[in-house]
Amino acid sequence: MTINTKYLALSNRLTNHAPLHSNPQAQSAFGLVAASAHHVGFALIAAGLADWGGQPDGHAQMQERVANQQFDTLSLAPISYAAASAVTCVDLCAAAAYRLVVGDPGRYEIDFQQLRKLIERQPVGTALPTNLDSWARAVIADPTYSELKEVRNRMVHRDMPSTSVVGSEPGRTRYPIGGALVTPEDATKQFTDFAIRHFEQFVDAVLADFA
Repeated sequence: MTINTKYLALSNRLTNHAPLHSNPQAQSAFGLVAASAHHVGFALIAAGLADWGGQPDGHAQMQERVANQQFDTLSLAPISYAAASAVTCVDLCAAAAYRLVVGDPGRYEIDFQQLRKLIERQPVGTALPTNLDSWARAVIADPTYSELKEVRNRMVHRDMPSTSVVGSEPGRTRYPIGGALVTPEDATKQFTDFAIRHFEQFVDAVLADFA
């Protein structure tokens, strides 16, 4: 089996991008981008777990090999994992963007919500270079982002509502996300696609702004 190194390879494109080497904050930003690439991978792992759980004997196999937990716990775990990873992915990209453009933020790295506030206080194109500004605004406008935040926050602060069906077939649990009841497979795919899309666009934006 060929190992998928695509997203770390994208991160390395920035590390090896000569115009960035003159930026004094680039080295610390590169580490943040590499971490973001790992979170894309984490979301893909979550999607794989959800797909596994959706197979006829998936939950039974997961109970045997991963953890002996009831099926709704096994269904919810990949959603939680994917949502947290996707949100963290764009938070790390935001932190890297801030370091590349503004500099050292001090004690705490900036996250996407802080970057969003910075952008909304400034005229278009003044908080970030053109392409990074467009990247951030695309994340803000993406309806999946608000759904991700809601799911991640529910998982951190309270329980996630669900609809479970138990019968002759393996138990299935669906969750209200984006105005519909969805399976773990559908939810994790949506969240993973979000992480992939905005990580790739972030890399393209940095390469374009620091050509």
